[in-house]
Amino acid sequence: MSEHRNPDLENKAVFTSRSMKFGIPTRVFVAIVVVVAFSSFVCWSYLPKLIGIPVSFVLALVIFIPAYLAHKVDPDAYILWIRSLWADSRLTTLRSHKRPMLVLVPGPGGEYIAQPTSTGSTR
Repeated sequence: MSEHRNPDLENKAVFTSRSMKFGIPTRVFVAIVVVVAFSSFVCWSYLPKLIGIPVSFVLALVIFIPAYLAHKVDPDAYILWIRSLWADSRLTTLRSHKRPMLVLVPGPGGEYIAQPTSTGSTR
């Protein structure tokens, strides 16, 4: 069997060089650090110190924990998420939903009544 091995059919490691910081990809980690640093600066500048510091700490946890949990199972999840934002299926108008349109029409006593456009007045 070993003489029939085709090197093109062997499994290849695609994402072997991952740069991770605290279980989060480095690119995502740097972006989170920038956002947390800016928001902490704003909280410390415009809130009293006794409120600004705990709010900054809670905000950092609210941002870091979901990022860690999302990348714990799949370290490349952010790549797919960013690509899905600009996927062709999201940028199409083919998936439209017909929704009823209601028009407010003055009724008796000065109250407005919501009527569908097919039976509403044509004023």
